Amino acid sequence: MKHISTERGVDVGAEIVGDDLTIATREDITALVDRNKRLREGNDGMSPNREFKRVASFPASARPLFIQMFGADPFLPENEALLNRILNDPDLVKFRTSEGRI
Repeated sequence: MKHISTERGVDVGAEIVGDDLTIATREDITALVDRNKRLREGNDGMSPNREFKRVASFPASARPLFIQMFGADPFLPENEALLNRILNDPDLVKFRTSEGRI
């Protein structure tokens, strides 16, 4: 696979075989997952004045992946229900920075 670019830590590659085009993205999310775990275990995610709650941190490559998977951008205000579903998915707990359901 030929490397095309690296932007914001996301590597993109492409390969053409016959009539098929394969585009692949790769992002090392080890540091993000470790940070999220520390935050999740460290406190309840509330801001000092208790006005805001930090709930998740996603890698840069998640947005286009979610758009492809769900057919909508979960980070747009009109798709709040989709984002809540993603945030509450137990398979995606590594992106959570605090406990609880949304």
